[in-house]
Formats: sequence, structure tokens, C-alpha cells
Amino acid sequence: MEAENAEEDKLLIVSITWSLLRAATFKICYMRGMFPMDYFVNEFDPALEMVIPKLKLIGKDDKCSRLIDRIEDVYQGLEERKQDKFVFSVCDAPMIEDYTFYFSYSNSECKELTPDQMRNSARQMLEGLDGEMEALVGMCEKFPSVILTLILTAKKK
Repeated sequence: MEAENAEEDKLLIVSITWSLLRAATFKICYMRGMFPMDYFVNEFDPALEMVIPKLKLIGKDDKCSRLIDRIEDVYQGLEERKQDKFVFSVCDAPMIEDYTFYFSYSNSECKELTPDQMRNSARQMLEGLDGEMEALVGMCEKFPSVILTLILTAKKK
């Protein structure tokens, strides 16, 4: 029973991590106007227990389809504990933004984070992303050639 609960917790943490990555990536796409507004819908995510933006494929849009496929591929990498890093870059003329997500895995069977702790960390990261992106808007207008990097990591409490 305990092993079963531990396995369920691991799968839930993978799901929360993937939902966070997906929400952050889609939020960046939305805020940077990478796709038309009607490509986005706010949906409740059961893993994060919050409403997040979701990119939906409308018609035949190769760029949108490729992005959705890449995000879907990350889930398998997380589940197999093989995904070390995910870099999402936004390039438009001289401006480049890199959003880098790092993943690490425990070698022991001890619980480092509970699903609730992970969920709270995910919410904090998404709120922080909002603030960082708002701050970057002004910087990008003043210094268009600056390379911006934001690294999101879960903090242990």
C-alpha cells in the first residue's frame, strides 16, 4: 500500500511538473503574441488545481502543432526521469529570450517534495513568471539587443 502511494505521488509530481512547464510555455506564447488570441483558452488543470492558459490547435498551423508536440514529448522524458533541461527560446529580430527549466531526480526513495509542496512551488513560479515578463517588456523596449534568461527551479522547503 505504501509503495503504491509513493508511486502515485511520483506520477502526480511528474504531472504537476509537466503542467507547470506547459502553462509557463503557453503563457509566454500568449504574452508575446506568438499565436492569434483565439488559439488560447483558459482551462482548469487538475494537477496544478488552478486555471492555466492552454494553446489549442486551430486549423493547420505547423508552428503551433510542432510546439504542442514538443511539449507533449517532455512528459515522457519526465516520466522516465531522463529530462534534464528544457529550453524555450523566443526570437524576434534582435530580441532573444531564453526560458530554461532544469529537472533533477532523487536517487533515493525518500520523499523530497509532496504533491502539495510541488503544487505550491508551481503556483509561485507562474506568479513569478508574470512579474518577470512584465518587467522584461520595459527592458526589451529600452535595450532590444539584450539577451534575457530566466531560470525557473523548484525550491525545497
